[in-house]
Amino acid sequence: MENAEAPAPFASGRISEYKPKLGVTPDGKLLVYKRSFFFGGNGTLLYPVPSYIQLKSFFDLLHKEDNHTLALKQTGTSQ
Repeated sequence: MENAEAPAPFASGRISEYKPKLGVTPDGKLLVYKRSFFFGGNGTLLYPVPSYIQLKSFFDLLHKEDNHTLALKQTGTSQ
């Protein structure tokens, strides 16, 4: 991989959390991506209309991070 970085984790207090992890198996043959996400912590699921812009921004960021791309570089060896 070239400059492989997982998307940045983020949270909104105890209401939500997005935590991606990126790694490679010890033999270097398998890329592993794990993502944990929750929303509605503390039973917070209803929001007043004025908070819609902030809520939309939160989900826009989630969408952006979920569309994170990685550049893979082919090596000269075939295994």
